[in-house]
Amino acid sequence: MPEEASRQEPTLRSMVERRKTDHRAEQCAENAKICWLCGTRSGGTMKEVGGRQVCIDCFRQVREVAINIDAREAEARNERKR
Repeated sequence: MPEEASRQEPTLRSMVERRKTDHRAEQCAENAKICWLCGTRSGGTMKEVGGRQVCIDCFRQVREVAINIDAREAEARNERKR
């Protein structure tokens, strides 16, 4: 009997750990947000832009465009004058 119980214990532990892992994965999927621009799922690396969730990568790209838009418009005006 003790040998049989000692074999069952690791099996039961692995089953419990597997269920815990499955439960954590389900919770992460429920809490994940979807980026409005690229559609990727993320748990916590989102920024809200205009009431919509945007991933940090897309946020950086949009910020870069917003910062440089004045310089690009000035270049376009200079090219039109020529």
